[in-house]
Amino acid sequence: MSKAEFSVPNLKRNNREDAAMPHYPGTQADTLKQKREKALMAIEGVEGVGTGQDAIGNEGIVVYVRDAEVAKRIPRTVDGLNVQVQVTGPIDALKR
Repeated sequence: MSKAEFSVPNLKRNNREDAAMPHYPGTQADTLKQKREKALMAIEGVEGVGTGQDAIGNEGIVVYVRDAEVAKRIPRTVDGLNVQVQVTGPIDALKR
């Protein structure tokens, strides 16, 4: 992509970037994530838990898993909130 083809991202709501899974702290999803994160992380193969919005703007919980087999064991809703599962493979923290 040349510099001439690059454009600034479309900013919405509070000048935040219109990303695939934007994060808005203090939301219902954020509160439920904090409440249920420990239980979700206890599932073998879960690599991480986050929050975000789906393609139509509904907030929800995102669970990052090692593989598709693990994804089958993740609930599709938590306390009435949709759960999106993302297969990421193993996630290792970088040592500095």
